[in-house]
Amino acid sequence: MEGKGVCQSGRVHHGAAPALAFKPIASTRFLNVRTYARHRGEPGIYFIAEFLSNRLCVLLGPPTFGLPYRFGNLIYEHNRAGRVVAGTVNAAGGRWRLAYRAQPASEPAPQESGPETLDSFLLERYAAFTCRGAKRRRFHIWHPPWPQFRIEPVVQDEGLLATTGKWIENARLIGGNYSPGVRGVWMGSPRRIYPPAARRRLTVFFDA
Repeated sequence: MEGKGVCQSGRVHHGAAPALAFKPIASTRFLNVRTYARHRGEPGIYFIAEFLSNRLCVLLGPPTFGLPYRFGNLIYEHNRAGRVVAGTVNAAGGRWRLAYRAQPASEPAPQESGPETLDSFLLERYAAFTCRGAKRRRFHIWHPPWPQFRIEPVVQDEGLLATTGKWIENARLIGGNYSPGVRGVWMGSPRRIYPPAARRRLTVFFDA
């Protein structure tokens, strides 16, 4: 989507804590809708909405990281060669749906995004910003660069995206990327973001 938001789907494996601690949420299918932001010079992503297949994650994400999690039924057909890329996401008991299919834009040959490219701008973000109520947070992500190649997606039903904000009204589909994924994705602890302290000005008048 151009100018307003980006959708990303796939499966996440947590690695920032001992395996036993993360076992209940070790792997989950997800769809995230995000935009790009900068805080005090640091580039990152801001999550507009996220749909997850794991109900425990949906309960834990908002109070811990401030993430806008929603539960969804996610079915993906993503083979590692990228020959089949399709999926459906249903939420709110099936009232809202996202469905898409895609094919490689050229012969699939996953490679890292080049520096200063659109692919790098979209994919290689290592900070995330969240806001829940009056509480703003930031956390960092570590992972190897995503191996990827471009795909030509066709969105068959975008009704679900309309539930995430008015940005969809002026959005235009311009393309997509597929990655077979990486191992060793780490999420850091969330840190509070505080507004800058108000500047105080002292004015002194002299009576001559």
